[in-house]
Amino acid sequence: MTTNESARHRLYQKLEQALGAEEANTLMDALPPRDWSEVASRSDLAALEVATTHDLEVLEHRIRIEIAELRSELHADFADLRADMKADLAELRADMKSDLAAFRADMKSELAAFRTERATERAQDRTDMKAELATFRNETATERAQDRNETATERAQDRA
Repeated sequence: MTTNESARHRLYQKLEQALGAEEANTLMDALPPRDWSEVASRSDLAALEVATTHDLEVLEHRIRIEIAELRSELHADFADLRADMKADLAELRADMKSDLAAFRADMKSELAAFRTERATERAQDRTDMKAELATFRNETATERAQDRNETATERAQDRA
């Protein structure tokens, strides 16, 4: 049987008349606000505790399984990442070796061209120096010859 609010109010009024206001309030506070079937017993709480414990154990088991799956996925992801990085590093090494070989070839080519250019310039410098030296010798020889001629002429004039 469910107790409604109007029945509780009538009970309070009768208790107040019979016991007084303070005692009626104390007794009404001790009564449940609803039907006794809605009040939990100790066995209800114990059963709820068992059910809650079981639910928590099931939840813990599921979480452990999910963590293990995540750990496995993480290990797989790290393995893939390592493999990708190794491949990238190998490709980078190959590219650097190729670039370095091309650089060396370019440097050898430029050095050979520089040596050839310097050799050509030195040969041209030698040719120019030889020509200038020959010109200087010719000029010197001509001046000597003129000096001899002048000296011979002066002697001839002095004799005459």
